[in-house]
Amino acid sequence: MPTSDPLPIALVDDHTLVRDTLADVVDTIPGFKVVLRAGNGLEYIAAVEAGMHVSVAVVDLNMPLMNGYETMQWIRSHRPDTRTMALSFESTRTAVLRAVRCGAVGYLRKDVEKAEFIRAVGSVAREGHYREGMVSALIHSVEASAIEPTGRKHVSGAMPLTQRELEFIRLACHEDELTYDRIAAFMKVHRRTVDGYRESVFSKMDVHSKAGLVLKAVRYGLIDHDRPYRL
Repeated sequence: MPTSDPLPIALVDDHTLVRDTLADVVDTIPGFKVVLRAGNGLEYIAAVEAGMHVSVAVVDLNMPLMNGYETMQWIRSHRPDTRTMALSFESTRTAVLRAVRCGAVGYLRKDVEKAEFIRAVGSVAREGHYREGMVSALIHSVEASAIEPTGRKHVSGAMPLTQRELEFIRLACHEDELTYDRIAAFMKVHRRTVDGYRESVFSKMDVHSKAGLVLKAVRYGLIDHDRPYRL
């Protein structure tokens, strides 16, 4: 696409008034243009498969027929060049982490100020992420890449991750948010052994919480979203 063309933006929300209001805001940003307004994920997919190109998709999490999480997963699998920003009235840690797992590179509440929405769309489009607002505490807990680009299982400055540590990571990052006791049961080891895996993995990955582990595992491909870990 020529660089002089406006950057194509999609708004996916089941409320027409919200879509139209956001479209009016986006169209005030120089170099941006709303090219697609969809009421749910299925409408979005139909438009994209018909040939519509989208650079940034702003996706409501709660929609009928196909919700925002499912829509972002589809985008990540089928249109990886499109960046997605989640939009919701929810502000729970669980919702933010789930959105990140599904491919969101930004997260906004629907009641944000107009100026913050404009900053968020611009940041996602130009920098590939939006690290302010609701997601900032989680994103900033993850340091710059410590995983070698030539090997998914190696951490710079530390020993490679073992197969058991990788299994622990997949279980710890599972969408069901397993407790460490359940992880121990699945791995058929004592809970204290799982605590040892946790301490080793946290040290090698340079994280300090499960939230940090999820974000770093998603970012660097330690979790295969297209083939979820089966319990």
